Amino acid sequence: MFNMVLRMGFQFHEAEDLTQGYLVKVVQNGAWSAADPAKGTLRSYLCTGLRRYVFDELDRRSRQSMNSLEDASEAATDQKFESQFDHAWALQLYHRAQRALMVNFSRSQDFEISKVLFQKLLEGGSGPSNAEIAASNGLTEDAVKMRAMRLRKQWHRVLRDEVAKTVSVPEEIDQELRHLIAVLSSN
Repeated sequence: MFNMVLRMGFQFHEAEDLTQGYLVKVVQNGAWSAADPAKGTLRSYLCTGLRRYVFDELDRRSRQSMNSLEDASEAATDQKFESQFDHAWALQLYHRAQRALMVNFSRSQDFEISKVLFQKLLEGGSGPSNAEIAASNGLTEDAVKMRAMRLRKQWHRVLRDEVAKTVSVPEEIDQELRHLIAVLSSN
């Protein structure tokens, strides 16, 4: 959790204070009892709570010391922090999905060709042509196209599974997946 606050752009000591303040609040208020396993993981619950706590703390601090001109600046700062948090979340989820897919690759006989096709997929189709991949692996071009199609489906499934771990109810998966893609596309 401390690292999450650091990624929001806070300095070490401030991130430490915010994290400790949140944990004290969780323990004092008995927030553990409000966590519902049916709505998601404890980690998701705590991360969401921490993010809200940080934003509430920023809001409280800003109301104490800012005049009306600085309020507009604070809103932009909140958006910046939220954007940074969303980007960090998206990258972390994306990398977890990549690792999960690589584990699946490592279990197959086609590890090398899968890596090449996955890299090509991530780079939007650039890289060696299907004909070149086929020739270097003793396959037909149609076989390479079929493997690429299966790989795209597998990547989508793994990414979707990772997103599913972050939501409370399955109905939110598609919305969260669209948000993930939007966040990654904007940066």
